[in-house]
Amino acid sequence: MLPLATFITKHHPSISLIMLSTAASASVSASPTVTYHRLPSPALPQNSTSNPVELFFEIPRLTNPNIRQALEEIQQKSNIKAFVIDLFCNSAFEVSTSMNIPTYFWFAPGAGGLCFLIHLPTIHETIAGDIGDLDDFVEVPGCPLLHSSDLPESVFYRESKVYKHFVDTAINMQKSAGILVHSFWALEFRAMEALTNGLCVPNGPTPPVYSLGPFIAEGNNKHGGAQHECLHWLDSQPSKSVIFLCFGRRGAFSGEQLKAIALGLENSGYRFLWAVRSPPGKRDLGSAEEPDLAALLPEGFLERTKERGLVLKSWAPQMEVLRHGSVADS
Repeated sequence: MLPLATFITKHHPSISLIMLSTAASASVSASPTVTYHRLPSPALPQNSTSNPVELFFEIPRLTNPNIRQALEEIQQKSNIKAFVIDLFCNSAFEVSTSMNIPTYFWFAPGAGGLCFLIHLPTIHETIAGDIGDLDDFVEVPGCPLLHSSDLPESVFYRESKVYKHFVDTAINMQKSAGILVHSFWALEFRAMEALTNGLCVPNGPTPPVYSLGPFIAEGNNKHGGAQHECLHWLDSQPSKSVIFLCFGRRGAFSGEQLKAIALGLENSGYRFLWAVRSPPGKRDLGSAEEPDLAALLPEGFLERTKERGLVLKSWAPQMEVLRHGSVADS
């Protein structure tokens, strides 16, 4: 979501953008063009699901009271012209629309994926059983002919909570003020044409679909900012010699898994740069607690590998690292 925000402010600097989030991050705080509004982290009930995909929908739903309060506070100071949410924050659609705030969806996976998702309610109405049991081809406007077995497992069974979440999200997308999709016509002409012509929602109107992208933020060093410490370390490494491990914002592993990764790196003999996140909490998944590397990694690992490896806490500037000459490209 942050690349979208910085992309908008770059082209329309007069627009004020406020990001709502339950956890601070280095990438957010490093953006001077976006105001950051932190929300309290929601605590999960004792009987909550352990399914990670279900949690992606459940945690935003539990945050709804805090979202409403934040929007009310912002409305007291300014006129909110638009509220942008991603597909996992569908539950916030009820909050913003009840406050008469124009609400848009941000869809990062691309136009082809959007064709399928927004067409899912139609598939739900036309296929009597479960997609997972279909063993046949499914026609989706804007997409090649898809076999049911190639579709995401999360939509295989209509009685599952995840399936219902995606159907509800698609229905709200159809009712939204518009959809921002990370794509461009030259890349996905067929899909964009189907979306803009309303072919994916045959029984109702399709909201405006705006293709945005590609956008890749320049590294801080391009703008005269201070370089991250890991970039200085990479400068001292041989060309294409470093393995980069970074599993994304949601890529958290258990303590046992982290130790296994560490042992694999040590035994490999390769140079490495590794961004380590804290293991997922049992109750509070919005925690931004920094990892205790000494406790999480094998005893003596940091000392034994200090000549050829660097371990970072939580976050690394991925784009700058990936374009660095010392990082292996295969």
